[in-house]
Amino acid sequence: HMMNSTKGLRSEAMIHSENVTILSDLDGVLLDSWPGLKDTYVRLCLELEVAPLFEEFRNLVGKDLESIFKALHSDLPLAKTCSRFRSLSQDSPIEMRPFRGAQRFIASLLELTPNVAYLTSKDEGRARKALEGLGFPRLPIFSPTKTLRAKPAPDLFIAAGALFGRGRQLYFGDTSWDQKAARSASAEFIFCDWGYGSPDMEAPPITKSDFESALAAASSFAKA
Repeated sequence: HMMNSTKGLRSEAMIHSENVTILSDLDGVLLDSWPGLKDTYVRLCLELEVAPLFEEFRNLVGKDLESIFKALHSDLPLAKTCSRFRSLSQDSPIEMRPFRGAQRFIASLLELTPNVAYLTSKDEGRARKALEGLGFPRLPIFSPTKTLRAKPAPDLFIAAGALFGRGRQLYFGDTSWDQKAARSASAEFIFCDWGYGSPDMEAPPITKSDFESALAAASSFAKA
């Protein structure tokens, strides 16, 4: 009987969080991959004899490669350019480091709700390898596939809803694409301004400048 009553207490504590899902982007929110990406981009531009557009490239980090190169170098053959970027980044794997406190942030989110996952434009295999190598909790990863479109489409949020059950979703991102994707999925959005991109200022989002204030916002969301 004693066991049943503690089980009751525990499930009561989780009632609030059961319909709450918290999702986080990777590049620019949890992982700082800019130095390595920049290095690969420089090598690609030298090889293809085009001038690098650093500022523009940095603002697009976190989108899928096809969208990045379509926006930056529309005169280059798209499939070939993306494939060359991928092979250059495999020659010398893009170095990634966590932003300070990122692993602890994810562990703290798991104390608010068991429904925590990574939602990224990165290939799932690469994302998993990077996260595990850096000691992040092993959680579901939602990333584009042949049937799931990349952000700003709502597909990855819908997939998260299918796994965790319907309910309220909160997404931490660092670009206007992340913001648009969250909006199209009717998810709450928090803009992390330590990342690479800029928000959509036509609909200014809630903005946080560090993991501590981001966690406080997630806690309020989970308890609402």
